[in-house]
Amino acid sequence: MHSRDLAVKLKGFTAGLPGMTVPVPKRNIGWGADIAGFQDRENRLGMSISSTSVENARIVLQIDNARLAADDFKNKYEMERQLASSVEADVNGLRILLEELNREICQLQAQVENLQEELQLMKRNHGEEVNALQAQLGARVNVEVDAAPSADMNRALSEIREQYENLMERNLREVETIFRQRTEELNREVASGSEQLQSVQTEVIDLRRTIQTLEIELQSQLSLKSALENTLAETEGTFGSQLAQLQCLINNVESQLTQIRSDLERQKQEYKILMDQKTHLEMEIATYKRLLEGHDIQYVFHTGQVTELIFFKICRSCGHNAIWEVWHL
Repeated sequence: MHSRDLAVKLKGFTAGLPGMTVPVPKRNIGWGADIAGFQDRENRLGMSISSTSVENARIVLQIDNARLAADDFKNKYEMERQLASSVEADVNGLRILLEELNREICQLQAQVENLQEELQLMKRNHGEEVNALQAQLGARVNVEVDAAPSADMNRALSEIREQYENLMERNLREVETIFRQRTEELNREVASGSEQLQSVQTEVIDLRRTIQTLEIELQSQLSLKSALENTLAETEGTFGSQLAQLQCLINNVESQLTQIRSDLERQKQEYKILMDQKTHLEMEIATYKRLLEGHDIQYVFHTGQVTELIFFKICRSCGHNAIWEVWHL
């Protein structure tokens, strides 16, 4: 009776084992498909993030290049402005020198006029003195002629007048020569100063044009820099929100993957436990079958959750029962 009940229970338990173990791999197949979909989505998100990072790096590189170009143009502008200031200072110095030369020319012209006036005055005084001497000598000559003959005073006066005139002419020629030399030197200096001034003015005009061109280029580079910075800000704002959404989605996917992995691990442990139980039961069934073929079970004890099976072996010579083995279930 006990053997028949035990056989029925074992048969029912072994029949229920396939139903208990089959759903586990079926559910694993569905979860594996879900994991593959999540992995594909994660790969696409990673590729999108990589392309976005490359685009951000390219825009940052363009902004750095524009900033370097703007700094270069700024340095060139500062150098050109310093050079223009130096040239303007040279022009101002040449203008001051030209004004000084003009003042010296005016002074020399005034001196020449004064010398000419003095020469005319000396000539006039000389004529008056000669006339006065001639008048005095003429009166004396008349008196002396009446009284007695004397030396020829007219010839002496002529010699004196000739010497005086020669001296005046020599002084005048020397003054005119000095004035002419000084005037020529001043004219050469003025011409050289005018040429230098013209050259400096031309250079100043070229520098101003260069400065204007550099200012225009600097403004264009600054405008380009501002536009690139605005583009970078817009791109960072757009891709920042997208990256935040993608990061949130990635976090959700990772949390789901973590949950799926934990579920798979738990189901794997459950499946392992069930397989161990199945193996243990199969071993027990095999043992029971082997025992049932040549032995008889006399007692079954239930103590809490532990079941004791006591196997008795029948002695064929004497017919008595002997305890052969005890199993705890």
